[in-house]
Amino acid sequence: MEQLLWMLSFVPAWIYHLLLICAIMSLAGISFLGKLPFFNQYKLPFQVLMGLILIFSIWMEGVIANEEKWQAKIKELEDKVIVAEAKGQEKTVEIQEKIVEKTRVIKEKGQEVIKFVDRVITNKEEVVKYVEHCSIPKDIIELHNQAVMINSKEGEKK
Repeated sequence: MEQLLWMLSFVPAWIYHLLLICAIMSLAGISFLGKLPFFNQYKLPFQVLMGLILIFSIWMEGVIANEEKWQAKIKELEDKVIVAEAKGQEKTVEIQEKIVEKTRVIKEKGQEVIKFVDRVITNKEEVVKYVEHCSIPKDIIELHNQAVMINSKEGEKK
């Protein structure tokens, strides 16, 4: 059936309109011409033929109308796709701008962390320097550290 409709789609639509008009006019004309003796003997076959042409042309008018409806829907959806693609491009640009901004922020924070780490390392070196040159005897520092260890062990038992 699809192949038949595909082949009939190559015929211009105006031919089906013309067939419809001719079939209606022929059916109306045969009722008047059927009274003549020559046309009276061919009246029934002619009416059947024109009836079939009328049915076929009405059916093809429906096919044409249905095709136009689907083409309109296709056009509408294509318009929606174009609008969606434009919005997608806008969103893509917006997302790329956000990514660039986040990358910049991450780099800035990374620089801050590097500066902080450098400062901490410098502070540790200063602490080691002060501990080595500390005027407090090492015995007192060791006793202090042992006291902290004892307190932490008692805290674990609780």
